[in-house]
Amino acid sequence: MPCVSTRKRFPMPTASAVSRLLKLNLEVADFSSFVPFIRSGFSRKCFDEFLSATTIASAIMQLSAFKNLAEDSKDLTPEASDCLLRIARVYAEALELFVNKTDVAQWMVTKSLTLGDQSPLELLDTTVGFELVYQELRRLQYGIAG
Repeated sequence: MPCVSTRKRFPMPTASAVSRLLKLNLEVADFSSFVPFIRSGFSRKCFDEFLSATTIASAIMQLSAFKNLAEDSKDLTPEASDCLLRIARVYAEALELFVNKTDVAQWMVTKSLTLGDQSPLELLDTTVGFELVYQELRRLQYGIAG
């Protein structure tokens, strides 16, 4: 009889789930479908609605990608859109793990020694930081200490 793990599996959020979280309402097949939208820039409305759905809006606004975002801007830059997608992907993944938004928010803004004494959110302005945060989430999901 094969040994079967009883550990809960945490599926990665689908591209469609992240699209819904961002209020894009697109049925996208995979994350590559976001590329044209990132290049043209997500709408400011999409950004504002995502912020209102989280409890970490002020922390997100402190990231360099959003610091110079004017109140009256219609669209995000491609760089800010890419950063927003990274944040939304990690947020969706963390929501699968922690279940409630309060715990997700706490985790995203709490500094971690395994992340070089930075919070997950602080690292999400770069692709390398995103990879580090995603690895950290995977370790947490499988109960592996950093």
